[in-house]
Amino acid sequence: MMMRDAAYRRNPQGTSRNGCFNDGQNHEPPLTFQIKGPNHMAVTEEQTIEQIAPRPEFLFDIYFDKLIRQDIHAGYRCLSGLAPPLFWTAVNDGHWMANSGALVLEVLRRPETFSSSALSIPERESQPRLIPISLDPPEHRLYRQLLRPLFESRAIAPLGDHIEAWTDRLIGAVENEGRCDFVDAVASRLPVSIFMEMLGLPIDRFEDFRRIVDGYFSSLHDEALHLDYAEQIKQALADLIAARRIEPRDDMASKLLALEFEGRRFDQDELISIT
Repeated sequence: MMMRDAAYRRNPQGTSRNGCFNDGQNHEPPLTFQIKGPNHMAVTEEQTIEQIAPRPEFLFDIYFDKLIRQDIHAGYRCLSGLAPPLFWTAVNDGHWMANSGALVLEVLRRPETFSSSALSIPERESQPRLIPISLDPPEHRLYRQLLRPLFESRAIAPLGDHIEAWTDRLIGAVENEGRCDFVDAVASRLPVSIFMEMLGLPIDRFEDFRRIVDGYFSSLHDEALHLDYAEQIKQALADLIAARRIEPRDDMASKLLALEFEGRRFDQDELISIT
């Protein structure tokens, strides 16, 4: 069912029906929908995907929607009250969204219908193959089982001192100021430092790698810029792999080089995709 088959209305007076917009600003609320005709039905969280028909539509931009611009968590809570549990949005070349916990779980449990092979919205021809997250069963399971030991508690435990040291360093940098933007000062920096330690990337390039990672995830709307950041990441990983081929160390890059998968070693493309 296309958009022309539905009747749309806006909530009046710049406020949503469940009070999402209560910050005093003049928000333009998103479209809500009513399906016309004898097939009109209410969509509930308990329904399965097959039971939701005809197709519900709701305009929502996962990158720049006003609902999530100021507070992404509050915005998605608001969306759950405004939009159906499952809906189609025409924004970003069009895609489905599961808007309830029950339907998210159903989607994740049905790889035969909902593939992980296309991870970008809008879909890009240049989308890299990311192992194992862009693979579907049974291929996904084979890689996951092989890689699991690298992330178990025994493998992570030796990083404990490094994690504590980095946490103390990040908190210490803002401790005397009495306040900080926690995401910018700590939460966005700690995972990057831990990943670098695990993989074996030179920690003295922390700020450079953080800039590249931030740029990669914030440039999804600009394909040329996004590809540029992707190439920078790929080159950094290729340099690391080349170095570990010559001088293995006790890090994830060296362990990946030593792993055997289906009677062979990973090739260069697989190594970059996994890391």
